[in-house]
Amino acid sequence: PESDVYHSIAVSPDGGALVVAGGNKIRQVKVDTGELTSLAGSGEAGDADGMGGAAEFNGTGCVAISPDGTVLFVVDNRNHKIRRVEVATGA
Repeated sequence: PESDVYHSIAVSPDGGALVVAGGNKIRQVKVDTGELTSLAGSGEAGDADGMGGAAEFNGTGCVAISPDGTVLFVVDNRNHKIRRVEVATGA
């Protein structure tokens, strides 16, 4: 089930977006408009690489963003992994 609890927030290098991890999804919030976009994760617990909603996480934790803002690094707690997500594609 999808959770309303977000475990981590990262700010894009330009300050224009927030990236939040929780509920087995990675989402982006545009600061100026409040627009919410799902970048990666189906919301179901699992362990699958894929683009956008085809990806599955099991206990999203901390999220960090690369200095150039193109890559996210997400702790996938119950899969014991650090996952890489491309911001542009969600892959």
